[in-house]
Amino acid sequence: MVLKLSKNLRKSLLRGHPWVYRQALDSNVLTQAQVKAHKTVALKDTKNQFVGWGYYDSQSPIAFRMIRLGADRPNAAFYQQQMTRALKARESFISPSTNCYRLFNGEGDGLPGLVCDVYNKIAVLQCDGYGAEQFWSKEKIGAWLVDQKVAESVIFKPRQKNAQHVFGAKAPQYIEILENDQRFEVDLIQGQKTGFFLDQRDNRKYVQSLSDKKNVLNLFSYTGGFSIYAASGGASSVTSVDISQKATDQLQKNITLNNFDPKAHQVVTEDVFEYIDQNKNTKWDLVVVDPPSMAPSESAKPQAIKKYIEIFAKASKQVTPGGDICFSSCSSHISFEDFSFIIQEALSQVRRNGYVCRVSGQGSDHPFPVSCPELQYLKFVHVRMVE
Repeated sequence: MVLKLSKNLRKSLLRGHPWVYRQALDSNVLTQAQVKAHKTVALKDTKNQFVGWGYYDSQSPIAFRMIRLGADRPNAAFYQQQMTRALKARESFISPSTNCYRLFNGEGDGLPGLVCDVYNKIAVLQCDGYGAEQFWSKEKIGAWLVDQKVAESVIFKPRQKNAQHVFGAKAPQYIEILENDQRFEVDLIQGQKTGFFLDQRDNRKYVQSLSDKKNVLNLFSYTGGFSIYAASGGASSVTSVDISQKATDQLQKNITLNNFDPKAHQVVTEDVFEYIDQNKNTKWDLVVVDPPSMAPSESAKPQAIKKYIEIFAKASKQVTPGGDICFSSCSSHISFEDFSFIIQEALSQVRRNGYVCRVSGQGSDHPFPVSCPELQYLKFVHVRMVE
């Protein structure tokens, strides 16, 4: 099966950008082709010259994802090579102190649309969209993971459906993991994404280094990643706020797992906006604000920017003079430039100022192609407030 470009994207694709949007494909060829999502398809440019191989997604604006440039069609040996290369790149993450990491990060590992997170010998697969879900053989990938002793159990977790057993032993719903010697219980079946936000590992470690003898407020705490690191970093008290009862129940378990004094850790199940409004006069030395994605699409971006400014402004008012605040966003539709504007506007609205001490993103087990900065989705900025 062959698809054809209607726009001159050859240079961009050869430079490594892995996506072709629907409007850039020849609609006449597309209509005639009756492309099957689970089949490898060829792509030619506007001059009918060969570009490479990938797969088609009938339900996404990103209609074609490139797997391999050139005329050589990808085969089983090629995919095994890509997976082996990804595994080798993660060797430094596997240690007595850390047994969870991202093994496959889609386009960043030459496996477009495919995600695999490993939690203490249990692998969780996810696919980015219908096309990826149809194209990637979860059973073959599961067999490879077990054969390579990466995992003993493999599950597939569709975004809108129940998790499915794929290969190996049956996985439990809950698994205890270690990350930099911090213990967390992860809900593999009902937890968000694959169960835990592994992309914030380095930023959690950084927050740990800031926390000694400080009163810490963690907003949108989920199961307490930043909270546990703050406590282990010597925080005198930690307050965690999240609207989800299930998440805060899990956070309480994580406090117990790490043998922290529950009296020094207040867990609040409440809407973050309401909590801040009700505690306007309380100040914290360190505030972490990491809301869920507010821009699921490009069209939602303007409203999302307003919401980010609102919550960041409210959070900034809770910081002591000379204190610290860490802002974060996981929305791919919010760029680093957008994020800088949001922070500036938020501080301006509450008449505060500060110094940027750190700007970072996702950990190195979440790589992305140089030519596709859109996949650098995670933003993390530490600001030290002016006294």
